[in-house]
Amino acid sequence: MYLEPDVLQSFEKAFLGFPELDPTISDFISQVEAKEDDVDAIMELVCEQKLKYLQHKTSDTYACICCVEHIIDSLDLWKDDSGSEATYYRRLATLFDHIFKHTDIKLVDGETGCNATKTTIAFNKVMFNTHDMVPHISPQNRPTFKMPTLESEGFD
Repeated sequence: MYLEPDVLQSFEKAFLGFPELDPTISDFISQVEAKEDDVDAIMELVCEQKLKYLQHKTSDTYACICCVEHIIDSLDLWKDDSGSEATYYRRLATLFDHIFKHTDIKLVDGETGCNATKTTIAFNKVMFNTHDMVPHISPQNRPTFKMPTLESEGFD
């Protein structure tokens, strides 16, 4: 299997050069980068480091190791660029799962919808007496508003 150089450059851009980044993560990424395109050597390094940090599963370093493992392990999947938006989302969402696993951040996906949309749909149901879930105004259920005129307000 061939690891393209732009993948390693992406690692470098993503993880190196940040002063607040844990030095163990920088060291790990440097070791991955030193393996160049030897995917088997990178996976061996990942396994060694994962075993080393097994007692520290909540650490950022362990999350980074898991992300690299997932990326390297699924390189063949990324080569096919004919996937849908959902396919790419699924691949990235798995990385986010590793990154945020032991944090207070809970990622939600699927058909949850935002509260503003849910409120608008509920309002439209009441306002237009419909059970249609699509928020819209059709000519049949459009409310009519009578604008006040000078005459209706008592001015001649």
